[in-house]
Amino acid sequence: MRIINKVCIIATVLLMADIAFANTVWNPQDPNAVVNGYSDWNWTNETQTNWSAGIPVITPPGDPKAVMTGSAIECRVTSMAGCGTFSFGETNPGSVCRIVDGGTLYTQGGDWSTIGYNAPATIIVEEGGELLISGRLGVGWFTAPAGQSNLLVEGGYVKVGAITDGSLQLGTDGAENALHPGHINVTHGGLIEVNGGLNFNNSDGSNINLEFGSIVFSSNQKALLDTRIADGKVKGFGGQTVPTAVYANGKTILTAPDPMNRNPVYKTVLQGNQTLSWTNMAPIPPATDVWVDVWFGTDPNKLGANYTKVVAKGKNATSVTVSAPLVTEPTTYYWQVDSYLVGDPALVVYDANNINIGSVTPFHVTGNMPPSVVIETKPTATWINQPIQLDSTLTDDGNSPVTYLWTASKDGVVLTEPNVVFSPSAMVADPTVTVDYHSGPFTVMVTVDDGFNPPVSSGSVAMDCALNACQATTAVINLDVLHPGDAALDCQLNLSDFAVFARNWLDNYQLTAPVPQ
Repeated sequence: MRIINKVCIIATVLLMADIAFANTVWNPQDPNAVVNGYSDWNWTNETQTNWSAGIPVITPPGDPKAVMTGSAIECRVTSMAGCGTFSFGETNPGSVCRIVDGGTLYTQGGDWSTIGYNAPATIIVEEGGELLISGRLGVGWFTAPAGQSNLLVEGGYVKVGAITDGSLQLGTDGAENALHPGHINVTHGGLIEVNGGLNFNNSDGSNINLEFGSIVFSSNQKALLDTRIADGKVKGFGGQTVPTAVYANGKTILTAPDPMNRNPVYKTVLQGNQTLSWTNMAPIPPATDVWVDVWFGTDPNKLGANYTKVVAKGKNATSVTVSAPLVTEPTTYYWQVDSYLVGDPALVVYDANNINIGSVTPFHVTGNMPPSVVIETKPTATWINQPIQLDSTLTDDGNSPVTYLWTASKDGVVLTEPNVVFSPSAMVADPTVTVDYHSGPFTVMVTVDDGFNPPVSSGSVAMDCALNACQATTAVINLDVLHPGDAALDCQLNLSDFAVFARNWLDNYQLTAPVPQ
């Protein structure tokens, strides 16, 4: 919701901005603006800024296009910063823009924004940072001098096509230039969402790496990604695992499996005892076993008091249970597995050169209990294309949004559109459900998810869809027994019933002999 609100702000400003301006170039001149080799995008000192024509904004008198030509001064986005488009790496290599926790860089223009236009450049999006591109984004986009352009999503969030449909261009657009590849690295639970497609140059060395991160496209990019995966240009964990591209429900999701299957990582779980589990790396022959140290705590500092060894040289150990109480809401814990791969550490001398130091992986704990939901709607008879209003009651102790997912099934088989339609969607609290054929009995179920706990199902409620209203009246709920005068069985008491009665007048249908039952 936080991101959607920002996108709405951008859309509003887009309608207001209707004037073109010249470029403004990143050019820090004031020594007071630079600290430890970096400066803030929005830094200003009365009339002095880090930009040649003023801080790039999207309304007058600012300039909507931000240009970085290459500088030893890193640009950092620490709050909200916006522009029409940006072009990083115009003439000289070395442009770096870092979006830190609490920072958002957004564009409102429909044209390309680029990381590496005529020279290599880098954007880093750290955890808590956001990069929202209105239209399209190119990484390593043009025929630049030698060097690699990078989009490094280190736990942050990137949206391409935040207002209008956009596409992600990785590598040179059109002409081939093997000296200037584009590189995308998504780590630490980072996410890139692309409201559009992917262009991926096959000839310039461009590549994607995923480590506890994912990329989601709003279109079918599976065939292209499968080809690049087979070519070794899309990798997991630096080549340790093979990523997968899955297309379903109109989206393509690109992820990579963890080579050590660590759990829990980059997720939120309920406070209390947690089982840390992993798969060990392969030992290096002639060794046949693996020994591990496992570190755990609230601060990943091995010299500190809040990061302790919970497994010490455990032979072939693959799990350990730890206490993870809630300290703040949420509380972050870190853990890592260091591996001894060349033999028993009681016999082999290990040092920093032959101990495999594991990655530090976090997870969060919360006191938020799982939500519960009850379907209040009673078993209902309906007929073709006649909607049933569904009613549910949610119980939840948390402040996080709860999502709904309604499903319908018959004889254990899930029914999908157009046979079953939930309106306005299957993801609202109380939709209507409509069946477009004579299904007979079917089942409706709702599942709720608060984002912290496993999704919770409500159970189910039985429904029955008849051919028409009269069949629902007679065959499903048997109201005809209350109306014995309906001789025609058409749910109406009229002259048709009298005609049936008249045709059978004086018929004697009593038994004349015993009849077996």
